[in-house]
Amino acid sequence: MTIKNLLDVIKHPGDAVKVSKLWLEYDTLMDDEDFQKAIPLVKKFLETCPENDGAWSDLGYAYSELDRDKEAILAYNKAIKISPENAEHWFNKADSLHELEKYDDAIMTYKQAIKLDPEDKESWNNLGDIYWHLEKNEKSLEAFEKALEIDPEDPELWANKASLQQNLKQHKKSLSTIKKAIQLDPDYSSYHSIRAIGHLKLNELTKALESASEAIGLDSHDGLGYYAKSRVLHAQSNEKDALKTINKAIDMNRGDPENWLIKATILASMNRDDDAIEALIVFTSLSPDELEELKMRKEFENIRNSERFQKLLSKIS
Repeated sequence: MTIKNLLDVIKHPGDAVKVSKLWLEYDTLMDDEDFQKAIPLVKKFLETCPENDGAWSDLGYAYSELDRDKEAILAYNKAIKISPENAEHWFNKADSLHELEKYDDAIMTYKQAIKLDPEDKESWNNLGDIYWHLEKNEKSLEAFEKALEIDPEDPELWANKASLQQNLKQHKKSLSTIKKAIQLDPDYSSYHSIRAIGHLKLNELTKALESASEAIGLDSHDGLGYYAKSRVLHAQSNEKDALKTINKAIDMNRGDPENWLIKATILASMNRDDDAIEALIVFTSLSPDELEELKMRKEFENIRNSERFQKLLSKIS
């Protein structure tokens, strides 16, 4: 927003100095990410400039950064009403809908943003994320590929496509795709972790271990790298080191159910049945929908008939 914009929208010429000062104050707070303090100043600014779509958008952004997405959507609606041809307003609203898991509404809103700005890679990318979550994999792949057509130099887009290909069990294609992300940004650890998972899925354990170790070397807090490495060590029957490694992954992200499942698997292999069940209790609390599959998993055959395991199943069923 420029001073000229302010002069165009204020109600009275005499308000120009006051309003421009107010805008500078809230804009500085926004830049400093002090959104709690910025919100009342944006609202005060809008009392004088109610038709300024940029300020409504700023208010929405401040709300969204504070996880107040319902309020953010109301602000973005005001911005859209004033300037319905502004693709950014539609994109911002779609992001808040996405955060609220209102996926159908988010899809329609991203599509409107794309209609206004077909070259917006972020809208295509986020649309792909939602389709992936909804298990509409072909649509997800199409959206990611469209984003890559717009910007083939963005490594994150290649990584998203590679992760989806892994989900579709297209592991060779995934390795080819993630290689492009690594070529564009070789120092980003997560891309090496994704490659490690790809090699692991193809039972290429040496390559998987190399990629996981490279990820951890680049970022000692890369939880996915520790997860991948623990799975390789488990596959090599190195259970002691596998357990140490998955514990590090859990330290990075205690809320990831896959970490607890791998820990349970390792502990079961070590005949530490009670500890394995403790890990499974956490896993099922985080991912209760996996219970039926858990009953059938081969790695838990030895503990399936134990009293504690049966109590676990009956408690969650």
